[in-house]
Amino acid sequence: MKKIIFPQIPLENVKGVLIDLDDTLYSFEDANLYALHKVHNRVQSVLPLSFDDFYRLYKQQWTRLFADLGTVPSAHCRYTMFQRLMESQHIEKPYLWGQKLEKTYFKYLLKGIKPDPHAVAFLKSCKHRRIPVCLVTDLFAGIQVQKLNRLKLTRYIDYVVANDEVGIDKPHAGMFLRALEKIKVAPKDAVMIGDNFEKDIQGAQALGIRAYQVTFDK
Repeated sequence: MKKIIFPQIPLENVKGVLIDLDDTLYSFEDANLYALHKVHNRVQSVLPLSFDDFYRLYKQQWTRLFADLGTVPSAHCRYTMFQRLMESQHIEKPYLWGQKLEKTYFKYLLKGIKPDPHAVAFLKSCKHRRIPVCLVTDLFAGIQVQKLNRLKLTRYIDYVVANDEVGIDKPHAGMFLRALEKIKVAPKDAVMIGDNFEKDIQGAQALGIRAYQVTFDK
């Protein structure tokens, strides 16, 4: 499937929109790297590594966490990941470091995010057409709502379905069905928009929902 940009998504005959957040409504990777640099600075006193070495450990712990837990909400927990990272390096009281680093990470992640202007224009068009919009996300609702507030997008998002409500990640059908239930729209009358082909696009299409894989218009 060819990726498209938001202005190319048709809204004719659409009665409801399901939409992803990270790397769909804003660039997650830019903000993520900014936040991780701040975390790296925080650990230098006990873990004097280059950023590249720190980032390698970080990615290793994410891989192991998902391998251990699978597609459940707790697999996305930054606290657990940071705690495991510090344990792997034999740092004293890693559970306290997990708490400190999670707080640092989200503080700077929220500072680093900016909405994609084409995504905002699309959401405004939905609002103008009175098309309900439900966020469908694999991350915890609490942090995702903080992101929506920071991005100033809550005025356009009517509902949120997160994995901590359903208990499993996309592409599980439960995520999409719960969203359709909230906006009271049949699969054939809805569209799903996201960046991830397997999770967002294939997951929605399996239920008869039209789906669009988006990219940022550089």
